[in-house]
Parts: sequence; structure tokens; C-alpha cells
Amino acid sequence: MLSRESVQVTQTAALATRNIQSKITSSISTHVAPLEALVARWGADADPWEPEWESEARQLQQRYPALESINWVDASYSERWGIPSPLAHREWVRSAMDAARGSRKTTIMPAGGTGDGSKPLLVLIPIFRNGRYNGCVIATLGTESWLHSVVDSEVPRGYAASIWHRGAQLYMRDPAAEFRTTRHLSEASMNFYGMPWVVRVWPTPDEWTQSRNILFALSLVIGLLIYTSGALAVVARRRARTVEWARHQMSAQQEDLREANERLETVIEASPFAIVATDLIGNVKSWNAAAERIFGWAADEVIDQLPPFITGTQREEYREKIELAGRGELIAGLERKRRCKNGSSVDVAIWAAPLRDAAGSVAGIVMAIADISERKKLEEQLRHSQKMEAVGRLAGGVAHDFNNLLTIINGYGHMMLSSLNVGDRLRSHAEQILKAGNQAAALTTQLLAFSRRQLIQPKQVDLNHVITNLEKMLRRVIGEDIALYTLLSPSLNPVKADPNQMEQVLINLAANARDAMPRGGVLTIATKNVSLAEGLSCEGVDLPPGSYVEIAVSDTGEGMDAEIRSHLFEPFFTTKERGKGTGLGLSSVYGSVRQNGGGIVVWSERGSGAAFRIYLPLLREPVEVVDTEARPNGIHRGNETILLVEDEGPLRKMLRESLSHAGYLVLEASDGADALSKWEQQASSIDLLLTDVVMPLLNGRELAKHLTSVAPNMEVIYMSGYADDVLAYHGTLAPDTVLIQKPFSPAELLAKVREVLDARKPIYQRAGV
Repeated sequence: MLSRESVQVTQTAALATRNIQSKITSSISTHVAPLEALVARWGADADPWEPEWESEARQLQQRYPALESINWVDASYSERWGIPSPLAHREWVRSAMDAARGSRKTTIMPAGGTGDGSKPLLVLIPIFRNGRYNGCVIATLGTESWLHSVVDSEVPRGYAASIWHRGAQLYMRDPAAEFRTTRHLSEASMNFYGMPWVVRVWPTPDEWTQSRNILFALSLVIGLLIYTSGALAVVARRRARTVEWARHQMSAQQEDLREANERLETVIEASPFAIVATDLIGNVKSWNAAAERIFGWAADEVIDQLPPFITGTQREEYREKIELAGRGELIAGLERKRRCKNGSSVDVAIWAAPLRDAAGSVAGIVMAIADISERKKLEEQLRHSQKMEAVGRLAGGVAHDFNNLLTIINGYGHMMLSSLNVGDRLRSHAEQILKAGNQAAALTTQLLAFSRRQLIQPKQVDLNHVITNLEKMLRRVIGEDIALYTLLSPSLNPVKADPNQMEQVLINLAANARDAMPRGGVLTIATKNVSLAEGLSCEGVDLPPGSYVEIAVSDTGEGMDAEIRSHLFEPFFTTKERGKGTGLGLSSVYGSVRQNGGGIVVWSERGSGAAFRIYLPLLREPVEVVDTEARPNGIHRGNETILLVEDEGPLRKMLRESLSHAGYLVLEASDGADALSKWEQQASSIDLLLTDVVMPLLNGRELAKHLTSVAPNMEVIYMSGYADDVLAYHGTLAPDTVLIQKPFSPAELLAKVREVLDARKPIYQRAGV
């Protein structure tokens, strides 16, 4: 009897040992698997967004309270991010990271390299991006409460248990019951995620003494038949309790496993990512709802097959990545195009990580696949916008430099023409020079419009009024074989725009429509109020939500394919024959619309015509009807004194000759400092300051501010190549500032000078700069 009871005690300890071993393995896998999935996604981001990390990590902590902290420490041992407390400065963390890096696998070890029971376990997951080590995500797994819950549920009363690592005790249940003999000790070893464990279970001294005393008493009366049946019944009941306890423990484990599987299944099915699990040769074993939504195939169509989104040319790479993941490496943020069931393709980012079994061996691969089509679309729009902006800056800079040259060319051309008699044979030469100069000036104006550096005068404008006034000219532009229809909303709201630019936009669009309808057709211009509740973001247009006025210019011409549409607004792009177009018409339309705060969208298909829709933000204010002012005729003369400041020598010389020829006394200055010197010599006699805006040392605005502070009755005219000159130094100018845009003719300059001098006001009425 004593021997039989001893065997029973030993068997109970052995069963508890196996249960603890199984429970530890299951529990650690439950905590590590979601960490590895997060790391697979985090490892793809070279500059991760901290709020997103914190949100996901805190959700993981709420689900698994034993995870006391989650940290990212980079390859230089610097902590980049972590909750709730830093780890990187601790020396033992470095040695742990080196071990994980060397194994290239998830590694578990006690914190601090000790095992005194007060330190948690470290879970280290190395991050490799494109084969390059990028540090580790380190989670701390609290041992005290976690191991207590594992051991307490598996060890019956009257038994003690301990858990060891490399001779160091990690946990001890009932420290007072330290074992003194190995006779009834049950011990099991395991190695999980690189960490060797030893589990020991044995009966407590009280339990063994009690069992031994009972057995001794029974042995004294073993010969008495009256007690034989009672003793056998006691043994039977104990055995029954042991079997019942074992059955209960097994049932509880199965229930825990079922609940864990249900939770994991819920998370997988609710994920916005396609979650695809495969075996080690790449055949699909699991396919969630997001995978069906992204690719179109149902789960029963893909199970036990290679993923159908892998085409023939992609299979070799797919096999290579499966092999890498099978060796324990993480694949993070791999961007590829994948095929869908309907024949289309989708841009995706792929993360992959190994799936491990209870022994820690790789048993399969899990992939998280994100649909990044919208992100790719936005990136393409950004690239297009940046390209247009870069070309615009180049075009604006070229136009600015040419405007100075054209002012000189056209200025001397006008002076030459005015000095030649009507019958002089050189007069026609001068006229051709001016004609070419004016054409070049028109080109630079279009370049400035495209680059949004043209000087504009925005006003409150009724676009219906602009279109109505322009209708006769538009009919001349398109010719008699094209019908023009206007559909103008009677309740159209006003906009704030430059009316001259809006006229030029309509003329350029009409000319483009004419060229698209060589055999005639219909051109329609329509206006209406629209509300863009979600704004408008496409084809380089990014308008915020709000109310707009829409101008739709549509034709019945040949239409365009996607390739032509993608280059439509680029300067010098044209589909016309060489010499039949500059390629600047539509680019200037694009720039003018953007400069006035709007956007333009094109719809067109080959053979189906085209529609250009312009959106301008509306104003709910009284409309100012703008009429075109007539250009001044004749030569405007005077005898006032003008201080001319221009750093371009040839241009300054031409301006001086034009002003002197008209009777003005001109004082020249090559820059702001030179102008101050001239001012000191003849301050009292200077009536007008004519200055460039951008100059070295002292710019035009600073010069004017200084001079008008001591001579408030002096007038100022700024000369500018493009709008950026006006804003280049210290902000905008006052509303009543006078600007003349290069290139200008001598007649235009003289008219502007005379206009400003004749409009001089008393000092108390003047507005300062």
C-alpha cells in the first residue's frame, strides 16, 4: 500500500508538470504572435508615426496585461519610442539585443540576465528592413502575476512548484515547501524562443507526511478484513478525485484554447488588411474577408493553392520571399502590383512573418497585405504638382530675364520707328523688329501666366458679363464653321479675379477647341454655382470644400487619350505640327486659373470631345462691372525731375533716353545706395521716383519708404518683371502703389508717368507706402 500511494503522488506531480509546460508554451505564443505581426508592419516604416504606434501598442497592452512595456530601440541602442518607461540605457538590454540580432529570430530571456523573480522576461523581436538590421522591438512580460496564474491553475493543493532558467529560479509557489529529496519530484525541461526552462513539481512536506501517516496506520491493520474494504474505498476515491481533477484541467485548457482561437479569428476577420496564411511552400491555408474584398476571390476558391493574385512572372520572387520568411526573417512594406479577379491590378504593400508551432519551429507564413492604391494615386498627383511647380519656377525665371531684354529691344525699336519717315526703307525693318518683340513679349506673358508670376489686378467680377462682352471676339476666334452656345446661370455669384486674365483664359480655350474641330462642330460655354462638399482633389487640383463658380468650356472635337491629358498643361507641349503652335496656350490657362485661386479639370476621351471645367471660389458681395480701359495715345511730355533707379545698365540707358526725349530731367542711379547719394544732392527738385523692385544692397521698396518718409509729396512708380518681385522683400505694398510691368513700351511708360504726376494729391490726402 505504501508503494502504491507513493506512485500515485509521483504521477500527480508529473501530470501537473506537463500541464504547466503546456500552459506556459501556449501563453507565451499567445503574447508573442500579435507582437510579431505588429513588428512586421512597423518595420516597413522608415519614419514611423508615433501616435499610431502608441495607439496600437496600448491596444495590445489592454488585451494582454502581462505585457508591461513595448519599446523600439534602434541599431545604435537609442530608444526611438516606448511605453511606459525607457529601457535603452540599461547595459543588459544591449547584450540581449546583440543575441537577438545574431539569431535573427524572436528571442526571450530574463531581464538583466538574472532570474531573481523580481524582473520580467524580455521578448526581443529584431527588425530587418531590406536585409539591414534596424534594431529591436522589446516587450517586457511580467512574470510574477503571469506565472502565478499559470501554476496556480495547474497544481493541486498540497503540491509545490518552481520554474528555473539556467540555474536561476524564476518563480516559486509555496517557498516554505522547498523540497529536500528528489524521490517524488517531477521535472520537465523545454526550450522555447531560445530560452531553456525547467519546471519542477513535488508534494509539500505536510502532504507527504499526512499521506505517509495514513499509509502507516493502514499497514498496521492490513490483516484485519473489517478495514480492508474501507482502505480500498479511500484509495479508490483518491484515484477518482485525481482522474476528475485531470479531466477538469484538460477541459479548462480546451476552453481556453477555444476562446483564444475565437478572439484571434475575430481580429483577423475585422482587420482592414488582407491576412493570408500559407504553408511553407506558399499554398494558401487562411484567407480573410479583407483579402476577398481587395482581390475578389472567395476563400473556398483559393485554399490549398498558390495565391491567385500571383501571376506567372511573379512566382519566382514569391517563392524566394516565402523561403526567406520560412527561415525566420521578416518582410516589411514590400510594394508590388497584384492581379484581381476582375482582371484589374491593385497596388499593395506586403508584410510577412513566420508562423511558429508550440515548439517554436516555423510551420507556415502569415502575410498582411494593405491596399495602397489611393496612396499611390496621391503620390502621383504630388509628383505631377511638383513637376508643374518646378517647370513653373523655371519658366517664370526665364520670362523675368527676357522681360528686361524685351523692354530694351522694344524701347529702342519704338524710338527708331518714331525717328524714321514714312517712306524710309529702314522703317519696315524697325516695324519687323517691333513685331517680333511684341510676339516675344506675348510668349513671356504666357510663361508668367503659367508660372503664376504675372502681375494681376483681382476685382469682383461677374463672369457672365465677361463672357457676354467677349462673345463677338470668340466667334471671330473659332470661325464660321463652329457654332457657339452660351448657357449662363442667371443667378451666378460673383468671383474675385483679374478680368483680363479671365478673358485670356476663355480665348485660349476657344482657340484650343477650334484646333480640335478642323471640320467644324459645337463650342459650349456654361456657368453655374456649385458646392463641393468634399472639395476636389485630382489631376494636380486640390480645392478645399466650399462654394464655387464653375465655367465649363466643352467641344465636340477629336478628344484626347490619357497620355495627352497627362501632359496637357505643360509649357511647350503641343500635338500640332511644327511651327503651328507654341504650346503655351493651355499652360497659361492653367497658371492663370491657379493664380486666381481656382482649379481646372479636364474630361476627354478619344473621339468624344473634351470638357474643361474651371472652378473659382465665389464672393457674396456686390459685383463690380469692369470695362476695358482704352490705351493712351500720343506722346505724354513733361518737364519734371525724375530719379531713375535700375541696376541693368542697358535698360537704364534706354529708359533715360525715352524720358529725356519727352522733356523730363532724369537723374540716374545704378542701385539703392547710388540713389540715396543722388537724392542728397538734389532732394528738393525730385518729383518722381521710378525704381526697379529687386536690386542689390537696398531694394526698391526700402528705398521708396526711406525717401517718402522725408519727402511725402514725391510720387513713386515701381517697375517689375513679375509678381514675385513685388513680394520678394518684406511683404506686400500699399493698395495705392503704382506698378508698371515689364516689358513696356516708351509710350506706355510716358503715359504712366504723366498719369501719376497729374494725379498728385495734397499731402494730407496721400496714402503712404
